[in-house]
Amino acid sequence: MCSSDLSQTWSYTELKARIANLWPKISDSCRTCVDPDCMGYLWLTDSDADALMRAGHNVVRVNPPHGPRFIDSYIRDSCGNVSVQGLSPCCPFLDSSRRCSIHDIRPLVCHLYPLSLETLPDGKIEWALHTNCNFVRSVSKEGKLDLLLENIRKFLESIPENLYREILNVHQKASEVSHKISIEDSRNLILLAGLRQSQPAAHSQEAEEL
Repeated sequence: MCSSDLSQTWSYTELKARIANLWPKISDSCRTCVDPDCMGYLWLTDSDADALMRAGHNVVRVNPPHGPRFIDSYIRDSCGNVSVQGLSPCCPFLDSSRRCSIHDIRPLVCHLYPLSLETLPDGKIEWALHTNCNFVRSVSKEGKLDLLLENIRKFLESIPENLYREILNVHQKASEVSHKISIEDSRNLILLAGLRQSQPAAHSQEAEEL
């Protein structure tokens, strides 16, 4: 993928702030979470990779020179070469108390969770909400799941077209070298209404308070 500037229409900081508005007080849910989160091969945008490397962390590019980049959670074979045989490795930036040690520069895919792009067993790419997330469970218990889903749809429609397509392109390249989500795991997803086909609305609405 050709590198492009994420700040062309929204700054990267603004994008993250708008995502954060979807998950008010999610840190409270994270503190009591016992689910096996922060696992798998986490794809990186160019801005993600640059931020991690500036902080002295390794990233892995699969199929260089133009392949996708990931957080370096890969195991190595006996010769020190990257192996892609391991399934759902734990993120190397989780500390002993299961807290994120790179929280301030965590990648977009981490900011998005419990929302994600998923390549389903049939090969289709969909936006999905993970229902086995502690935050989503608490929202559901409060009877506010429909409101959360509506806020997510508004957010996805508001993302500027060039940024939306860049995120999608990064995921598509990553999915070509990653395992698709299993049928079992897909049972814990709420699929949203397909990938956006139209241009974003000129004036996006703010998320309603959960």
